[in-house]
Amino acid sequence: MWCMAGLDQYHALLEEALDARRDYLESEVVPRLKDHFRRIRSSYEAMYNVLRKKGLLKEDPYNYEERISELDVPSDAPYLDSERDKELTTRLAQYQSRIEYLTDYYDFSLENLTLKRLTVLVQFSRYLNWSNLSEATTKPTTRGFAEQIAKIKRSSDQFSSNVVNDGQEQLNRVQNQLLADLKRLTTFKREEYKFDIRTQVLPSLQLPEALDPSQYEGAAQSIRKAMPKALPGHPFARELVVELFAENDPQTGPPARQAVIDALRVEKKQQQTQKKGPDLKTSLLDGARALAGSSRALEAAVKKIGDNIVVLDSRKISFGEMLRKIWERMRGKEDQEHRFLVEYLDEQTNSRQTEEIRVDSFLRLRS
Repeated sequence: MWCMAGLDQYHALLEEALDARRDYLESEVVPRLKDHFRRIRSSYEAMYNVLRKKGLLKEDPYNYEERISELDVPSDAPYLDSERDKELTTRLAQYQSRIEYLTDYYDFSLENLTLKRLTVLVQFSRYLNWSNLSEATTKPTTRGFAEQIAKIKRSSDQFSSNVVNDGQEQLNRVQNQLLADLKRLTTFKREEYKFDIRTQVLPSLQLPEALDPSQYEGAAQSIRKAMPKALPGHPFARELVVELFAENDPQTGPPARQAVIDALRVEKKQQQTQKKGPDLKTSLLDGARALAGSSRALEAAVKKIGDNIVVLDSRKISFGEMLRKIWERMRGKEDQEHRFLVEYLDEQTNSRQTEEIRVDSFLRLRS
């Protein structure tokens, strides 16, 4: 039977540590994941829209046809200089669509976050290296993105430069926090997997209490054959099975087992100093990123207003309005600025109001 006097106590300690760690992850860490990706989306879209507005990136016409049911990682393969614009357009659009999928549809639950999915999440979170957004980096997509960002930073457009600098700073900070949380989850899932092997698979196998490293491969194959029945749906992870064997070694096992318990120990909450007022800097930065991210909609609105002005200028005017314009022109008081009366419903009084809008002055604000 698979039983060692020293392991019984370890199994009890391990189960207790896993239960406490599970509660901590479900209440503290898992809820943060979606917030991390929301912050990534906000900052990334602000930078992306600046590049698109400056003509440094084009909109991917095929991006809207993509349907994502399971997260994957866009290609980061090398590309020729002649292919840079096309590759960047495609890859960055794919990156954005996956960020949207993560913030809008992804199931961030401890049960759904398997080791395989956590591995993909880590790979995706590292797809763009925000801590080294450099033209000298070895990551092709990060390098291409950095080359375009560098053009903004070298330009005279201070506002756009501030947007991309702030975005990079925010993304670097969030990426580090996200990877730290994913590491916490991965550590838990690895130890949970080994615990399931200990409690669900090993008791049914006739294996020696202590294995020599030369016996690891044969024992691993025995576990592999037993898993479909004992743990249906669980993949076989040889690396973790070998770790389990090493933890059971009479000589080297005790320190390894202690390291597992230490890794699962619930972190003490840090006492945070209460601030006397709201963090206005954070609110202002969030507002600036939101405005930068809305440039596409604002540009479409400005174009529509311009089209409407052309239509209104070409309309037929009444005889009285024509006389008024002639009289103002003769007196040198003709106002060249477009003015229109806009009717709207006042929600406070529930009555219709009219207001004169100086359209040209309004459109100049966009620059």
